[in-house]
Amino acid sequence: MNIAIALNEKYSRYGYVLLVSIFENNSTEHVTIYLLNRDFSDGSLRAYAELAESYGQAIVPIRIEEDMIPDYLPYTEKWSIEIYFRIILPFMVDDSVDRVLYLDTDVVVDGSLSELYNTPFDGNLFCAVIDNSSGNLSEIQMEIFGDIIKKYPGFSYCNSGVILMNMTEIRRDYTLDDFWDAAYGLQEKLTAPDQDLINYMFYDRIKYLPAEK
Repeated sequence: MNIAIALNEKYSRYGYVLLVSIFENNSTEHVTIYLLNRDFSDGSLRAYAELAESYGQAIVPIRIEEDMIPDYLPYTEKWSIEIYFRIILPFMVDDSVDRVLYLDTDVVVDGSLSELYNTPFDGNLFCAVIDNSSGNLSEIQMEIFGDIIKKYPGFSYCNSGVILMNMTEIRRDYTLDDFWDAAYGLQEKLTAPDQDLINYMFYDRIKYLPAEK
């Protein structure tokens, strides 16, 4: 089971809690955590590695350099630069990795992730739940999605905080430059930047999952 998280040193304690919740509730699974970061200290990396080892699981740190993120992309204290790491993810792991479950660090796992992780993609690139703002998009978001809604009546706006990624087909059909080119055209309109971008590019290749089971 491949799981990815993206965070900075400031949020390392929260990521640690998330990992404990994953390991405690998925003890029968072999879990590999891809830790996307730009500033983790050696001490934090060591603490994460020791945690994973104590559960017989694995941590793979992936350092993201800031120059990998175009400087025209918006980010703020609320929306830190780490939000874009999930977009880089497919191009930072080995080609043998066919799927990854991405989790935001404000998530706590209270049960097995096996059913979610093994969800069939049915030809889609992502599996996600509908965001609670879907159908109530802001005025600036409607500038992005208005035409899509007109031509694709089935459009819903997904939440990118828990998202299953079809790594094989993303890499087959897209390059990282495709993401950045789309972002360049939308930069001043991106209010929930990574989430807007994913919904804009893949509105017809997202499988929507029930929010509760």
